[in-house]
Amino acid sequence: MKKSKSNVAVCLSVAALIGALLTPALSLAAVRSQNMPVQAQVNVNCSFTSTPTMSFPSYDPADLNALPANPLAGSIGVNVRCTQGAIVTIGIDTGAHPGAVAGSTRAMQLGATTNRLGYDFYHEGTFTTLWTNSGGGLYSHTAINNAPATVTIHGRVPGGQDVPAGTYDDIVVVTVTY
Repeated sequence: MKKSKSNVAVCLSVAALIGALLTPALSLAAVRSQNMPVQAQVNVNCSFTSTPTMSFPSYDPADLNALPANPLAGSIGVNVRCTQGAIVTIGIDTGAHPGAVAGSTRAMQLGATTNRLGYDFYHEGTFTTLWTNSGGGLYSHTAINNAPATVTIHGRVPGGQDVPAGTYDDIVVVTVTY
């Protein structure tokens, strides 16, 4: 009988040892949790393009008196593409001949001559808000998404300017600040 008690004791010992070995290690380990912050920086970025040239219709001297009521107008689109939610301002400087003609903040020049044809840019087609590169003349744009959005620049050449025939031109700098 003594032998069978010893076999039972050995079997029980072996079973206990196998059970201990088969018990997952996690049940014996302590558990601790803590938060781990995760972040990514998304930078505001913008790009823009414009069509090649702001071209006004022909300035016909026969229409000089009619132009103030029906301004000689042109427009150009600037495509602005920015990070979603970006708030940007768009400014336009006064060009190469600022304030050269009474009643205008900008002027186009006939080649190398001193002949100039005044003009201005506006935020809207009603020619109410003068477009400048500072203060209240800046145009504000908020990007709804990162798809290109067209911002229209409206231009007007006031009437009553007595200038010789020829092609007048100017170069302005458009600045997008974000």
